[in-house]
Amino acid sequence: MVPVKEKDMKPVGYKAVERVLSIETVPHFRSSYLSAKGQRKTVIEDGQELQIYPSQYNPGESVIDQLVFALKYDGVNLEILKAALEKLGPGAVTHYVKSYPVSKYARVLWYLYEFLTGERLKLPDVSVGNYVEILDKEIYFTDYPLRSRRHRVVDNMLGVRDFCPTVRKTDKLQMFILKNLSEEAIKLIAKYPAEVVRKAPQYLYTKETLTSFNIEREKPSPKRTAKFINMLQNAAMTQKLGKELLIEVQNAVVDERFAMSGYRGTHNYIGESVGARRIIHYVAPLHEDVGGMMSGLFESLRRMSGIVDPVVYAAAVSFAMVYIHPFDDGNGRVHRYVIHHILKQEGFTPEGTIFPVSATMLANLQDYDKCLETFSKKIMSLLDFTIDERGEITVKNKTADHYRYMDLTHAAEYLYETVERTIKKEFVEELDFLVQRSHAVKAMRDVVDMPDKLIDLFIKIALEQNGHISKAKKKSVFHMLNDSEVDELEEIVRNSFKRPHATQKP
Repeated sequence: MVPVKEKDMKPVGYKAVERVLSIETVPHFRSSYLSAKGQRKTVIEDGQELQIYPSQYNPGESVIDQLVFALKYDGVNLEILKAALEKLGPGAVTHYVKSYPVSKYARVLWYLYEFLTGERLKLPDVSVGNYVEILDKEIYFTDYPLRSRRHRVVDNMLGVRDFCPTVRKTDKLQMFILKNLSEEAIKLIAKYPAEVVRKAPQYLYTKETLTSFNIEREKPSPKRTAKFINMLQNAAMTQKLGKELLIEVQNAVVDERFAMSGYRGTHNYIGESVGARRIIHYVAPLHEDVGGMMSGLFESLRRMSGIVDPVVYAAAVSFAMVYIHPFDDGNGRVHRYVIHHILKQEGFTPEGTIFPVSATMLANLQDYDKCLETFSKKIMSLLDFTIDERGEITVKNKTADHYRYMDLTHAAEYLYETVERTIKKEFVEELDFLVQRSHAVKAMRDVVDMPDKLIDLFIKIALEQNGHISKAKKKSVFHMLNDSEVDELEEIVRNSFKRPHATQKP
């Protein structure tokens, strides 16, 4: 593909608005330009779209004309719209609405001005005309439609002023939804013996817990492990997802000395020290902005429940939460808990089980980091901050709107990929292991009728030592067994766990 030179073209839509008004925002997924030659075309590089239009698409020179073009062709970007509408002020928007009283885009701009700024324009309510939707349902995931009689506009956005994410209906997401992974998991479970299915949850919950902590390079105590397993088992059963529950989860996953009774009261960031240098990977919103954003997020999740695809919904809420970073510690583990809470709440996860998505994340950490960096890298260049010798950060500019209106399409695509990988690999491997273990236990009992605890320990040690029990372990742990019995049990373990797949019911 011949590279496109932006300098040879004229920006249009959001790109033009940002340049004219000197606005700095998180980059929109699409940049649009006018070209004197050629036809309309699209160039996609690293997930970013470059749209090129012939000169006849020129909307005019005014900022509002460019905003109308953006709504038509660039999609809805609430951060840019808010910054632009605030700079234009109520007079310019009022004048445009009066000039084009029946225009769909005039009414949308009017509604968004009042929605985003909280300021009511001195305009009479619209009395005639069809209702128009803010988001195009063919392009965006939309919420339950709320009708505004004043503007004859339908608000089908995923949130409210304090927090309102967007997720686009990309081809990748549409394909994942058509796969119906939840139903695929149910059919997969049906292939396994009932005994294995009954035992699977305790192993899957433990696996999810330990890998979630391992992602943060932490080894939880048995007490914290048990607490988190209990939280996962009861996800979506006892409490609605809200501030109180998130605090309860945070208290369960961190050292009790760092348990919190509310949201953080200091600035927070993710970084590391390399020699005398401190490298900052991500700076979270100012602590004074967190409460409003989290309240908006909870309103957003209430609006999405039962309407938006479960995995898309879980991605939008959980990744928004980890980007807001409401706590001093434990945000990652709380974020992954939220995924399970929503997937259970929406009936996506089969009854009585769990998809160990953290195991997939841990096995593919580069992909997880890349997903998180899709937003974090974009925002870092917008922040003006300093760090003192104690590592305390001070952010000097207003940053709230950079976080309030996230495009979380990347998170939804990532989570769907992760869920599919988990079902087809981690989930299957765990169930296969339990089938293999069941065969091994039955065969081992025919040799020596040992207690369950001792059988589990024998299998664990033998698997860790390539199917053998060392002399030291024979003497210290399995001293009650003679050499012949140990040899037979070792052979059973080696043969049982060679089977790559043991999914058929006996």
